[in-house]
Amino acid sequence: MKRFLGFLSVAALGFGQLDAQAIPALGADHAPGSAGVETFASGISFGLPRNPAAIGGDHAWAVGFVASGSSVTDVSERSVGVSLRSGSIGIGARGTARRVDNLFDDPSLENSSDLRVQDTEVSLGVSVVVNRRVRIGALGYYVSSEVLGTSGEGTGYRLGAQLALPWFSMGLTYGEIEAQMGWEAVNTPTFKSPGTHRLAVGVETARLEKVPLKPMMTAELDFDRGETKETWVRGNLSLSLYGSSLRSLCGIAVSTDQRSRSYSEVGVLVAFSRFDLGLGLRFGADPVPGDSYSFGGQAHSR
Repeated sequence: MKRFLGFLSVAALGFGQLDAQAIPALGADHAPGSAGVETFASGISFGLPRNPAAIGGDHAWAVGFVASGSSVTDVSERSVGVSLRSGSIGIGARGTARRVDNLFDDPSLENSSDLRVQDTEVSLGVSVVVNRRVRIGALGYYVSSEVLGTSGEGTGYRLGAQLALPWFSMGLTYGEIEAQMGWEAVNTPTFKSPGTHRLAVGVETARLEKVPLKPMMTAELDFDRGETKETWVRGNLSLSLYGSSLRSLCGIAVSTDQRSRSYSEVGVLVAFSRFDLGLGLRFGADPVPGDSYSFGGQAHSR
């Protein structure tokens, strides 16, 4: 029972409050090394970007896969996304599964439906190019969760916009980062959790092509309100080599309220003609889910 006792902090999300889906996201829907910036995808979105305004912005079509995990709490996350663009319209979808592996030392308990901690999430979004500088988008998602015999489901949405200017771009997202969930268990009344809304405002510089390593910087301010009340400052720096075929990202996310631990990320992105790969590491995060990694790739049009 060693793993079970070590994982009680995650299970407490279920029995103590159940204020969101069962397992916190590890970052499969963010660019590796971006420190959770969601107003911009930093060039690689692995199928479906966090900001729905960017759907189909980089390629006419893209199919991506991301695997994330935390060795401390045995949380794993798998995500598959796809996006298509036709004219000024882009559409995208993503399926994500999160679960706690090795919750018990006894393998015979792993398949019990009453002893699972897992999430399944499905997202669908659309973007529209208003003009050569402005893009807008909207995304909706459905979450189904199981926490040791308690089941829940909920829906959420996200709205986004991007404005491209000669020297920098501005991004905006608003929506639910934690869905409003309805929970039920055997012989207990149904109860609800309110979820959490986030307003994110970001600025990204143009890539400085004439400067060595072609730096590009992104800064973002997040306001979380609802079940969770918190303010985040995020930023990352991107450097490029070999004609931008090899990029490195380093980022930091700071909770100004100190309700959560601030953390840092590093990432490497490798771009080929029709295929991209990315690897990211997160350090100093909250004990649940703990430090984590993300590895992903996407195939796309030229």
